[in-house]
Amino acid sequence: MHDHEKRTPMRGWNSKAWEWRNVTENVACRPQHMYSPKSKLELIGAVKFAHEHNLPVRVAALGHSTSSLVPTTGVLIMTDNLQQIKVNEKKQTVWFESGVSIMQLEAELRKVGLCVPHSVLSREFFWVGCQSTNSHGSGIKYGGMNHFLIHADILDSEGIMRRYVKAGHKIEDEDTAAKNEAEGRPDIFHAVMSPLGMMGVIYAVTLQAEPIYKVKVTDIEIPFALDQGIPDDLRKLVYEKEAVEFNWFLGDKLWIHYTEPTKEELTMCACVSCCGCACASAFCGCCASDTKQGCLAVKDSWERLNEAFKTGAGQILLLPMLQHPHTTPLFTKFASASISAGTPSSPFQQVRWVPDAVHIMHLFYGTDIGVEFLEFGFQCDDDWNNVHQAWKVAVNKLREYNAKGKYPINALIQSRFTGRNDALLSPHNLKQEVEYATAYQKTPAKPTVICWIELVTFCKEGGASKDYEDYSKEVGQAWMKLSGHPHPHWAKRFKYIPGIIDHIHRVFRETNNGIERFLAIRDELNVDPHNRFVNPYLDDLFFAPRRSRHASVTEVEIKTTGPSTAS
Repeated sequence: MHDHEKRTPMRGWNSKAWEWRNVTENVACRPQHMYSPKSKLELIGAVKFAHEHNLPVRVAALGHSTSSLVPTTGVLIMTDNLQQIKVNEKKQTVWFESGVSIMQLEAELRKVGLCVPHSVLSREFFWVGCQSTNSHGSGIKYGGMNHFLIHADILDSEGIMRRYVKAGHKIEDEDTAAKNEAEGRPDIFHAVMSPLGMMGVIYAVTLQAEPIYKVKVTDIEIPFALDQGIPDDLRKLVYEKEAVEFNWFLGDKLWIHYTEPTKEELTMCACVSCCGCACASAFCGCCASDTKQGCLAVKDSWERLNEAFKTGAGQILLLPMLQHPHTTPLFTKFASASISAGTPSSPFQQVRWVPDAVHIMHLFYGTDIGVEFLEFGFQCDDDWNNVHQAWKVAVNKLREYNAKGKYPINALIQSRFTGRNDALLSPHNLKQEVEYATAYQKTPAKPTVICWIELVTFCKEGGASKDYEDYSKEVGQAWMKLSGHPHPHWAKRFKYIPGIIDHIHRVFRETNNGIERFLAIRDELNVDPHNRFVNPYLDDLFFAPRRSRHASVTEVEIKTTGPSTAS
């Protein structure tokens, strides 16, 4: 075993079986070699080793993806030991290696009063893994986490470092003389924003940060009813507030969570030295002393729910429920009762630093229980009819299952909202903003809004139940028929839905033709001529349909240009 193959055991690592598994344990692989490099040189060595031995290569972060993006039979690279961070306070940028977690990144930025205000819901994830899979938080100002990317250093299949810098930016480091592959080519930079590992192994990235600021967080509950569509006041929130989420815990109330910038005093902090609440992380000294006195008493609904799930009644209910699904109503009633969000006339409100308002879903990543998701994103219609239909089909279909004594999901259905996304592997990188604004919205001046709707369920080791498979398959097929170019989230499992691959390619052809443009750029730059960064899952998604189309064209050409059979 090479020195850079040795690694400390962690989640996703089985040293005896030489096996990698994701957190939900529905995805696994047995690579010939597993590397956890501690430096750029070791990372280059791992990729060159794969090249010299003609082995495929994939990269794993923490393993929270439920889709099969990671598995390989060749070389699997774990980036958790690549954790350098360098903040440029003057330019408000941050450079870091690909094994840096969101928590580590935020801690370093806070030291100089900076932040990245849009992120996923858990701090433990690796930023680069989220960015590479086009992951997102909520808020229509940003299309996703890749919005902040201004530079990436990525190893091609021969272990040669390629540099990609966004137009208008300059990266100053020891490799200043490195050629910018994206010079004068914004399409190339858009290709590396969320490449799913197919452009190579990401070594380091640079983000454009922003000055940290405070937001007022508001939580309210309203009666949950589907008959009247999405109320106008909820649509208005999405356009007017910084970030908005809809959460239904399978009961009779819909929980609305939203944030807006404020200059009011903090009502709680996220400092370890202040309290042991679920929001705590390594931000000692980040808050003013006068906020420490009250932080123990002010915990939001997610934190109270999180504590309940990690200890006491939550664990007592959760584990038996997975063994005996008929107890699901008892569990969901407990979850709903643990949320006390206030009412529209008397909302629950608090003031936080913006990163602390982003990471609200602690409970789904703080236990050892697996979680399964199905998530689609689509552009909202002018009247939001497709948002209403997406919720209606998910809820009504769930109630049909419940009436038969089946409980396919046991956590929640959620919607978050983002803006357009520049990544080529996003169908929401639209051809012409004005064209689509005219088609889908009241005025071209109104921003594009992407609704992300998600089914969430706890599950046993090995993945979700058959009832979940059947239910989510039916819901997914219905979501595919919505207007607004519905598309599944790359990081979450969806390939089992009939017709989904053809649907994805059709959506991209109708919007930005991003898949073909991405693959063409990959070929043009010759970053992976032998497809070593492509595993069977990615081949099925991207390359098999391409081969099939080319074969069809060739067949037509042969029939057209072949010898005449006319007499």
